[in-house]
Amino acid sequence: MRTVVRCAECAIAFAYSRAAARLVCRVCGASHPLPDTCAACRGRRLTPFGWGAERVEHAVRRRFPDTRIARWDPESARGAKGEAQRAAAAAADVVIGTRGALRLFGPAALGLAAFVAPDQLLRAPDFRAGERTLALAWAAAERVAADGAVIIQSQNPGHYAFEAVARQNLGEFYRQELKFRAELGYPPFRRLAVVTTRGGQPDQTRGLAEAVGAALRGIKGLTVYPPVPDRTDRTRRIVVKGDGDLPRLLDEALRDIKSPSAGRGIIDVEVDPVEWPF
Repeated sequence: MRTVVRCAECAIAFAYSRAAARLVCRVCGASHPLPDTCAACRGRRLTPFGWGAERVEHAVRRRFPDTRIARWDPESARGAKGEAQRAAAAAADVVIGTRGALRLFGPAALGLAAFVAPDQLLRAPDFRAGERTLALAWAAAERVAADGAVIIQSQNPGHYAFEAVARQNLGEFYRQELKFRAELGYPPFRRLAVVTTRGGQPDQTRGLAEAVGAALRGIKGLTVYPPVPDRTDRTRRIVVKGDGDLPRLLDEALRDIKSPSAGRGIIDVEVDPVEWPF
């Protein structure tokens, strides 16, 4: 019940492919069928878990029918709809939304901030999942008045991101997060790059990705993971780890393949990607 299923090689949470009914690592491409039992409790009733803003709103309205409730929809945050949403939020007793809703409030403006099932943030297939979970919870805590409270409803209450918020102790978070990243070779201890290949047809994309992977593996000092297709198989992405000279080594490895005369497709290289996963 409280286990986040992670890749044994990369230590980030698997992404769930509903169509294929498999768990897939977005870094190394490892793929496994859904387990029959939970590794923590050995239970057999397994199902993807999560609460969206609409589901939370429905539950809150049913529990507190006389309360003024507003839901922040980030897709309608501009124009007249956005102004109407902001006005409704300003007049509401309870505002429900995703992380963008925090922008509506200044420091110490709230009496209570609550997170419903933030475990899906920890389960994101992203090595920064813990850091981003901490950032969101910490930002919410900064918007709560001194006599207010922050409530985090989690299946992983002992996770060090939540412990750091509860104890107001960033040092303890960084100690554990840096240990995790050092052991697996994630930034800031190594640099990362994502190399994306795209051909005219799936077989061309596949061939280009294999050629790029072979060229990268021929360079000493790089850790190169197998190509991972996107959901439509239109692109394939290769994650590469290296040291401070990563940009130079990538240029050296891909110079001939990326030349216009090669005419093999499109190759995009992003070093130190901000958004993760892809």
